[in-house]
Amino acid sequence: MTREELLRAADNADEVSAGLQLFLDNIPQRRTDIVDCIRELLALGSAIREIADEHPNYEMVTPKLTSDVHMCIRSLELTLRKVRVMFGETRHLKYSGERPYARAWEELNGHFTIIEGGLSLMARLETYDVFLQVILSVLGGPDSAYVDKEFILQCRHRISSLLRSQESIEDIISGLSFQDPQEWSPPPRMPMPWLDEFSFPRLQPMMPPMSPIWSDLSDDGIPPPAPDPPWIPFSPPAPDIPTTRWSSNSSATRVPISHWAMKVFEYVRSGTPLSNGYAGSQCFGREEPPDLFQRLATDSFIEVVRLPLDGAKFWVSLYWRPANHRARLVCTSKKDAGLVVSSCIPLSALKLTRCGSALALWRLEREPKDFKLWARLEFQFYEPLVLFYCTFTAMKDQDPYKCPKLLRDKYHSLENDKVNEKEEYSGEIKDDTMLHALRIYRDMDSKCFRLEARPRRGLHTETPIWTAFITKDMTKPDWIRIVSSKVLQLNELHPYVFCPNYSPPQGKKGKYQLHFTTARDAEKFLIMVHTLKKLARK
Repeated sequence: MTREELLRAADNADEVSAGLQLFLDNIPQRRTDIVDCIRELLALGSAIREIADEHPNYEMVTPKLTSDVHMCIRSLELTLRKVRVMFGETRHLKYSGERPYARAWEELNGHFTIIEGGLSLMARLETYDVFLQVILSVLGGPDSAYVDKEFILQCRHRISSLLRSQESIEDIISGLSFQDPQEWSPPPRMPMPWLDEFSFPRLQPMMPPMSPIWSDLSDDGIPPPAPDPPWIPFSPPAPDIPTTRWSSNSSATRVPISHWAMKVFEYVRSGTPLSNGYAGSQCFGREEPPDLFQRLATDSFIEVVRLPLDGAKFWVSLYWRPANHRARLVCTSKKDAGLVVSSCIPLSALKLTRCGSALALWRLEREPKDFKLWARLEFQFYEPLVLFYCTFTAMKDQDPYKCPKLLRDKYHSLENDKVNEKEEYSGEIKDDTMLHALRIYRDMDSKCFRLEARPRRGLHTETPIWTAFITKDMTKPDWIRIVSSKVLQLNELHPYVFCPNYSPPQGKKGKYQLHFTTARDAEKFLIMVHTLKKLARK
């Protein structure tokens, strides 16, 4: 590296340290970590300048030392590039009007620790600094030509492993076109009284035992991903209840009726158990007369979903009327004496919330205006819980009767100050002229991951369009193929669709594709998947 290249690397470290002051001002709870990072960056800038100014002929010492200097600075530059991208994230305001400093900081360190070698920003800056200080000690003269070999090998191994990980990520996104992070303009240097105008101490390496350094290292192997489980048909035992799936016209012209909800539960993956306990499902609604199902058929309602929850003792059904898309929910339970009891209510009269392994259905009382639990649906497995929630919410939204805001479903509401599902990614995709919000959710109980798409604008932004469970698929090395800077193809995806006559975009070979509106959203999706796949393998 030329002197000019070294000086640019030193200036880069100084500029990033200045940029971190904004984060220091806005994330007081991370003050210690950010101050330490600023100190290390200033120390790194000073060390690199010392190599450039006082040891311009360092490349003539040994080829291995030259290689180590280049390796360290290359890894540092890739690290600082990610930090600059983090700076750019703060240009976007949250709904509250605030800038997402804390979230950007946590996402950066999550990316560093999970994807790129398991080293946080502070840990890698400290490793760079120690390594460069040892190199400076060696460059200081013949009396310093020997240091602790094992210590140097450990530092070199950490940086070389980190650099391999960094460059593998760079290779993955090399086909994408993103805004150059160097376009970020650093803020002007501000006085930092909390640094106490400290000087940077030179490392005093452990001298005994003395031995030559600069030897080679070997690479570590990477274990293959776990095999993917097979698909199995979901064929629950059907209770002895009349099922009507024909139009209400005369028998001479009857034709079968199709509804998208009929396909949702045809095939689901082997269920992932929920660990929140299983208390059993209950319905607290008014018991209907024995002729309920006959009356539903007379009113032209057809059953589109029937889901057993407690074996043969409790099941829930969704009914739909083709003429006007009105929807009903029916809970049926079989008592000990064999008596079958059912309760029925319009979907538009209920509010759905998630409570751990259960979906709670609330009815708003007229006087006083308070919520009363109408039913509690307990699920043993994560996948049918999600599918029922999506189906319920979509059919309720497609019902022409518009319910008040108080009855809007809150699947992602807090429970005891904890979320049931954590949003790990949010971006924007499109299908022709339609804009969709794409999210990755991680279930905090089952540890499963799923994709979900919703309308980006309009009146239906809280209604899922489709969802797909990706916990196992995402661990496959060839799951994502980069088609262009804004298009990613998913070689394995099994979306469940919650609206009529729709399917996510597909390529020429029938593989589903995500068409992002920006290359940045595509890059963030790639990085997040590579972050989460390691959690999925555990």
